[in-house]
Amino acid sequence: MNRKKVQDPFLILLKKTAKKDRDAFQALYEGTNRQILVYLYRFVQDQNSVEDILVEVYTEVWKNSARFRQQSKVLTWMIGIARNLALKESRKQKYHDDIDTHLEIAGKEVDFDNTNRKEILTRALNCLSPNTGRSLILPFTRNFPIWK
Repeated sequence: MNRKKVQDPFLILLKKTAKKDRDAFQALYEGTNRQILVYLYRFVQDQNSVEDILVEVYTEVWKNSARFRQQSKVLTWMIGIARNLALKESRKQKYHDDIDTHLEIAGKEVDFDNTNRKEILTRALNCLSPNTGRSLILPFTRNFPIWK
């Protein structure tokens, strides 16, 4: 079965963008931003982050348009950029959560002077999921008999 090769509607715009044609870049933005925005909202679900990532996506497209190798459609390539930036942002958010959003640990105070380290670590590890806690503890159980 022969399939007709469908022309990528954004390929010409990207090639012109690679030559720093601002009008072509504007047209590329207008033709693709809706799809990328919807994709990012499904992935990130935070309006401020989505808007920041969208700016980063088009910055990367502007800077790297000459590197596009035509192994996919232009929109697919751009969504790949969006995906990578969204993953990077989600990793960043995962490690910078505000402690007040975690009700299970937010109001608890620990008296470090009157509590031994094992109790403090045990309480902290109990806040983690079982798999995460186990993956943190297992490498140390052989060397530190205090955990047994």
